[in-house]
Amino acid sequence: MMKISVLIPIKDEPYINYLVEDIHKALKKIKHEVIVIDKSDIQPKIKNAKLVLQKSNGLGKAGTPPDYLDVTATATFVPGQGITGMHLVLSGAVPGLTDDEFRAAAENAKQNCPVSQALAGNVPITLEVR
Repeated sequence: MMKISVLIPIKDEPYINYLVEDIHKALKKIKHEVIVIDKSDIQPKIKNAKLVLQKSNGLGKAGTPPDYLDVTATATFVPGQGITGMHLVLSGAVPGLTDDEFRAAAENAKQNCPVSQALAGNVPITLEVR
């Protein structure tokens, strides 16, 4: 039987347990898991979900914090096979980085992202940088 994974990225979200509870209720007849990806400084107390702590902040640590980043992840789902691919689209503005440096940082982030690492070897992940 196929299992659905619900990924929720958060930072300092005080009501996350309510959301997790609502997801479990909505999917109660479907085999599923809820994974919360948190980048807070203080580890939240999450109930009934897996917690992944995101401690990466590559651009900020490199001294080039972004003005903005926008990421969209689109999963390809094939009935009977499940998720067969993940496509990431990234756009952003990072003062001090050339386009090539931005693309290299994006590729590095893709390789080191906890979600990408969890999917590695199971689902091909592509990256488009705009």
